[in-house]
Amino acid sequence: MTKDILNSHFELNHTCNYLHFALQSGNDEILKRMNRKHTYKQFKDMVIYLRSKDHLFSISTDIIIWFSSETEKMFQDTIKAFKECEFDFVYNARYSVRKWTIASKIYPDDISNNIKAKRWHILNDLLLENIKKRNKLMLNRIEEVLVYGKKNNNYFWRTRNFKEVFFKWKNIKIGDILKVKLLSLDRYIIKWEIIR
Repeated sequence: MTKDILNSHFELNHTCNYLHFALQSGNDEILKRMNRKHTYKQFKDMVIYLRSKDHLFSISTDIIIWFSSETEKMFQDTIKAFKECEFDFVYNARYSVRKWTIASKIYPDDISNNIKAKRWHILNDLLLENIKKRNKLMLNRIEEVLVYGKKNNNYFWRTRNFKEVFFKWKNIKIGDILKVKLLSLDRYIIKWEIIR
C-alpha cells in the first residue's frame, strides 16, 4: 500500500480514520508460505505511519492461527505483532484445509484442534487488552457519530475511527450524525452521552 493511499484517509472528507488490512501472521516465513507479498516490518511501518498522523487511527486485521507447520517460535512472532501494533480489532481464524485450493495440495493441516484452540484464546485475550487500551484513549472526547443501523430497538453508531456504540434513543434515524461525549468503558463498548 503506497503512501498516497494511506494519506487519502486524512485528505478526503468521505473517508474515515480506519483501515482493515490483512497481516495474517507476524512471521515472515509463514507469510511467504501463504504467498503474501509483504513482510511484518512493512505492515508495521504502515501502522506506525498512520498512527503518527492520528494516534486514534483504528486498524483491524486478519490472522490465521497455526498455519501449516507453524512452530511455537513462529507463533510468538504473531503475539509480538499484537503487542506492537495494538490492533483495534482482529478476525482470528484457525487454519483448515479447503478443498481445491493450492494450499490443500501442499500444506497439510498438521496442528491439532486443541493446540489451535489454545492459541486462538491467547490471541483473543491479547485483543481484548488492546481494545480496552485503545478505547480508553477515546474517553472524555466529544465525537461525531454516524447512526448506521438498528436491531431490536437498539441503534448502532460509529465514530470516525470506526468505534461501535450501541444505544437506545428516540427521534433519530439511520444516517443521522450526532455529537456525543464518550464517558466510560464496558469491555468492547464505549458509553456516552449526547451533546445538545
